Amino acid sequence: DYIIIKKFLKAQEIDEILDEFFDYWGYDIIPVAEAEYGDYICLWYKDNRNEPSIIYWNYELALENPVEGILFLYDSIHELITELK
Repeated sequence: DYIIIKKFLKAQEIDEILDEFFDYWGYDIIPVAEAEYGDYICLWYKDNRNEPSIIYWNYELALENPVEGILFLYDSIHELITELK
């Protein structure tokens, strides 16, 4: 399956999304792109503050169960960039 990125987020959009979902994310998840269906590609800082993982945050699943709404895509930004080459 493919993940379709609708757009990369601007700083103001990131701030608004963080305000909206703070109860779910706290400071551990930072959205960077909007995918289909109101889902987001995010930086996951929970496990490593210096080098975040890349996750897919599924809106519908996360509202029911925050753990099930997270799909790990890459262990690091470096791994993502290497994959894009």
